[in-house]
Amino acid sequence: METLQANRTEAVHLLDQLVRQLPDGLYLRSVRQNGAKVTLVGYAQSNARVSTLMRNIESSPWLTAPELVEIKSVPLDKQKVNEFTLNLRIKRAAEAAPPGKVPPGAPPTAKGPSA
Repeated sequence: METLQANRTEAVHLLDQLVRQLPDGLYLRSVRQNGAKVTLVGYAQSNARVSTLMRNIESSPWLTAPELVEIKSVPLDKQKVNEFTLNLRIKRAAEAAPPGKVPPGAPPTAKGPSA
């Protein structure tokens, strides 16, 4: 029950972090979550934008382990764009910080150092 309580805010953190970490010139077509694994499919103006997204995910307090599955050039609205598929993981409350530490922006349910 405690795990369920701790993980209930995951969707909120996921969507918040996607908005914050998404660089300009990159658009998401779909977001799918299966447990802690998230798959993003989207379009980017360049490969560099996807690289920027991956770096942003690595620096996020709630997201981790970006893994590019595929990137390919496709026509979209009479333009060539890069369609990409990217996997990442949501950091669970227990793994978002080492024992005794609370990550920045952690939910109130996360346990901090004992007083």
